Amino acid sequence: DAIEVVRFIRQRPDIYPRWHADIVVVWVLQQAGLQQEDDDYAAELFVWTGIAALVGASAYVIWRIVSAFRTWLGG
Repeated sequence: DAIEVVRFIRQRPDIYPRWHADIVVVWVLQQAGLQQEDDDYAAELFVWTGIAALVGASAYVIWRIVSAFRTWLGG
């Protein structure tokens, strides 16, 4: 049953490629008419995407600061 597979994917964040698995989950939930579960999953994706963006941006800023210090120190 497709719904069982979708729920399995939701419980396993280690399944890759993640973006493809997430697209399939959303599509199946929409096709099955499970609007509330689809909305809940979309909200989860939104939160995780935001966190990933913040982590990536923070890593970039830290890298730029370290690079600037290395340049300033002559390294």
